Amino acid sequence: MHCKNTCLYKIGISQWPTNRLVDIKRSVNMEVDLLVEVECDQAATLEWQLHAIFRTQRRSFGKDGHTEWFELNIFDLIYLGFVLNVEIWPVACELF
Repeated sequence: MHCKNTCLYKIGISQWPTNRLVDIKRSVNMEVDLLVEVECDQAATLEWQLHAIFRTQRRSFGKDGHTEWFELNIFDLIYLGFVLNVEIWPVACELF
């Protein structure tokens, strides 16, 4: 998920991403969109690995300090696209 007009991205897992998006929008009171949705048998492991890769870019965000938000740049997004095997480049270009 991406918080519009920022470089903040949420890396997380959910069985119901659309419902989760609604919850996130309420909690941060900002415009947030779903950037990439990936089905994965090892979602928790992938999430843990991505959090570890981007640990230095972790940012608290929202009223209660949600910590699954990361401040990512264009190179991070390209790397994410590569790791997740998804085409993220057109979306990344719109963001920067």
